[in-house]
Amino acid sequence: MNKIRLFFIAVTTAAIMASCSDNEPNYDSTNREALNRKEFVSGKDFQDLKENFSRLHLNDKRNLWNNKIEQLLSLDLPTQHIILVKELKEEFAKNVEGMENNVQSTVIKLAQITPEKDFTKMFFELGDYEFSGKFETVGDNQLLISYLKSCDFKYNQAVKGGVASKEAPLPACNCNYTCTAQTINPGLCSNGKCAPTADGCGPFGMSECDGRLYFC
Repeated sequence: MNKIRLFFIAVTTAAIMASCSDNEPNYDSTNREALNRKEFVSGKDFQDLKENFSRLHLNDKRNLWNNKIEQLLSLDLPTQHIILVKELKEEFAKNVEGMENNVQSTVIKLAQITPEKDFTKMFFELGDYEFSGKFETVGDNQLLISYLKSCDFKYNQAVKGGVASKEAPLPACNCNYTCTAQTINPGLCSNGKCAPTADGCGPFGMSECDGRLYFC
């Protein structure tokens, strides 16, 4: 009788542990269903988003940004923007498949006709972009365009266990030029005080992070 009771307890405990494990988020899984973009960004601050994004599997990174592009297409943007965003969606699909693509040139065309503050919210941030009905006059985006010309536009595989291990002497970087464009004070992204990440910053999170925002 005692053996039967012990067996029952062991089976029940194993079932409970399995159930708990299934409920825990696993951003490294290659077999999970597609992440919900709004759920992924919900409740996360700037630093959490950067570090969690860098831990994602390649497919999840791509799917999140593909969904963001679809959100942009659902807006009543100017005709030229709609044309270019549709083109971007097609080129992004080629990029995902590792085919020759024009993501970079299409993004640069969009940067030439979009105010920088709107551009960063559209293509550097995963959250929904809210269009006010019209864009303000486009300023001098040459620094932004110069940066875009230097981007590789590709994702890197997640680092097992996270961006930086517990043994790393420096915290993981979470910003670069494109990320500071999203902040109140661009001077807050400090270089040389963090461990660079392979991606997580810039357009579609495809660029490396080489600085850190310490106010996060």
